[in-house]
Amino acid sequence: MNKTPVNSDWRHTEEELEKRKELLTFFIKEGFTISSGLYEFCDYYISQGITGDREGILKEFERYKDLSL
Repeated sequence: MNKTPVNSDWRHTEEELEKRKELLTFFIKEGFTISSGLYEFCDYYISQGITGDREGILKEFERYKDLSL
């Protein structure tokens, strides 16, 4: 039996995993509770190549929440 590497999905590069970790850490420091919706936002944020400072991240998160309702 061949073992499949954990990182077998081409969308999950080490760089993207690091960005996701940084975003999740940012939200934890801001007092957010990690949820599936927040995790999905991080995936969206990274996959779209969006970047921003604290204000930009929070603004994009609010916009994303509005779109996903």
